[in-house]
Amino acid sequence: MLLGEHAVVRDGRALVAAITPRISVEWTPYKKTAIKITSRFGESLLRQPKDIDLKGPHRFIIAAIAQQQKLPPEEGFHLKVTSEFSHEVGWGSSAAVVAATLAALAKASGKPIDRPALLRQGRKVIRKVQGTGSGADVAASVYGGLVGYRLKPSLILPISCQDSPPLTVVYSGYKTPTVEVIKKVNDLRRQYPTFVDAIFKAIDEAAMLGITATQQKDWKRLGEIFDIHQGCMEALGVSDAVLSSIAYNLRKKIGIYGAKISGAGLGDCIVGLGHTTKRIGDYKYWEMAIAPEGVIIEDC
Repeated sequence: MLLGEHAVVRDGRALVAAITPRISVEWTPYKKTAIKITSRFGESLLRQPKDIDLKGPHRFIIAAIAQQQKLPPEEGFHLKVTSEFSHEVGWGSSAAVVAATLAALAKASGKPIDRPALLRQGRKVIRKVQGTGSGADVAASVYGGLVGYRLKPSLILPISCQDSPPLTVVYSGYKTPTVEVIKKVNDLRRQYPTFVDAIFKAIDEAAMLGITATQQKDWKRLGEIFDIHQGCMEALGVSDAVLSSIAYNLRKKIGIYGAKISGAGLGDCIVGLGHTTKRIGDYKYWEMAIAPEGVIIEDC
């Protein structure tokens, strides 16, 4: 998530990006009338409706299957999940695995890839598991590249990522679940509705201006918008001292246009627009390229 956090769940705009580390879901036949899922979290076996567990480690995959398949299935299959990055960092792994699972099931059923349908289905899955979600991260996973996004009225605007600068991502070392952060923001809004609505409006405006800057490849302006958006996150109370310190220090580095929280806040990552070789303290950091492709189907 580059721009639009918190406003996007209230029908504001957002700017999202697909990054180069990928999640893969491999579909193969399974000899029993059952569904087997394997990943780094272990193995799940689904034989009947009571096996559907939306609280376990495979909950997003199981919810995607439940939307597309009946249990027990007429023909069993095995889904093997592999990831090039850790689920512990907020890079949209849930959205990515949902998009990949839905695409694998569609391919196995002989259906062509329908990206708008994948986005609609993926959004339903995320909401079923989490209880909330804009679908912006699903849009990035499905379409790839840079995407201007809004839920209502619908906006899905793929933007070429050619010549875009890399992203520098710094992990704070801790996370707060998104639903808890959203609750905190909702509580603040109940106390100060006029103030908080004004912040949401400012975030929506930042996303709109950021989408335009991205289309124009005006990276200096986009970086300035990053910094303004970070101020909005601080006003919402979701940027603590650690996150703000990382953002301010990252901005000082040569090669960085701007820096802000990526995601709901109260932990997780700061994203900087641009590249620096200078570390921020002892925090883990990565340089990410923006991936031009979203969902890809490969015949094995």
